[in-house]
Amino acid sequence: MARKIDLAAFKESLALLDKKLAQANISIEIKAIGGFAMLYHQIRKDGYTQDIDTVTPDYSSEVQTLIEEVGNELDIDANWLNNDNVLDNDVETAELILEPFWDRLDWGFTNIELYVADVETILRSKVIAAEDDDLSLRTQDFPDLIDIFESMGTTTAEECIEQCLSFGVSLTEYPRVLQRIIRVMKSMD
Repeated sequence: MARKIDLAAFKESLALLDKKLAQANISIEIKAIGGFAMLYHQIRKDGYTQDIDTVTPDYSSEVQTLIEEVGNELDIDANWLNNDNVLDNDVETAELILEPFWDRLDWGFTNIELYVADVETILRSKVIAAEDDDLSLRTQDFPDLIDIFESMGTTTAEECIEQCLSFGVSLTEYPRVLQRIIRVMKSMD
């Protein structure tokens, strides 16, 4: 299992990647979603994740090699920057389903355009992922969803449903998630 790292370590990783990209005269775009975006927005309770999931087309083999080099040099997972988990790498479908909004981050990079999903996009993506997490064996999506709700101050299932509706997500379309939210929120009373 990959080691979990914090936002500061990711910033260091990205800075080193930016330097390597500049030396190779390559520019890339990163549209971060998932755990990294939750760290950026200070939502994830434990303050760590193992990678940056990005909604971008596959990187060239040269970029992949540079990403792996950074991972090896900083003793983090070689696949610390990836798009493997975003709707099976189908960027167009991901953009259509998530209707994402991206905040541009200015961390001083010259060869990386860095964007991070807003909270609404993260919530939408976690609802979608959590609906089938028992089938995909992804165990973090539903706890992340609860962290998002708690960061918004929602304390009841009804408030969660209303919050989702305000973001254009009807939980009736996600019956497993809805039932789990009802069960978890009742247990928190």
